[in-house]
Amino acid sequence: MTNGGARYTAAGNLKHAKISEVYNWIKHSWESISNEIIIRSFKKYGISNALDKTEDNTIYEEIDKIINEI
Repeated sequence: MTNGGARYTAAGNLKHAKISEVYNWIKHSWESISNEIIIRSFKKYGISNALDKTEDNTIYEEIDKIINEI
């Protein structure tokens, strides 16, 4: 599929993807996510915020933006 299209059986049904193709799809998907997105996601859900509580407001930033737009 990544090399030019789907493969079909003799009866005309789609063949399942090779496991190596699936691995490559996953690998390329993960590689396309920037480090910044990963870092912001961890901070958003309070997983890696500063222990001194200086980043606690990060969890609520998006909610504050939505409320201010209403």
